[in-house]
Amino acid sequence: MPKDVTGDWDVVQSNNHTLHLEISSENTRNGEFSGRANIHGKAGYTDLADTKVTNDDIRFRMGEGQYMGTFDSSGQLSGVTFNRADKGKQATWVCSSRRF
Repeated sequence: MPKDVTGDWDVVQSNNHTLHLEISSENTRNGEFSGRANIHGKAGYTDLADTKVTNDDIRFRMGEGQYMGTFDSSGQLSGVTFNRADKGKQATWVCSSRRF
């Protein structure tokens, strides 16, 4: 069964951006979820795409940003993001506001 990622949580990136996520629903059978995200300090929200969560990892896309992360044994979520148009633009990230 996949981790429950519904609700609001933040991702702090190594490039000094913070991503606020609002996950509204999750399909516990296939791990797909829906929601939206906003980069703090920028106007508007972007719907998430290509979403998937398991008991071990998560992936989603926000605009050109691809996010992939893993859950450690204590429920801490961390990972890496890259710009799909320019894969040289990368950052690591950690969920600062919640354990899963």
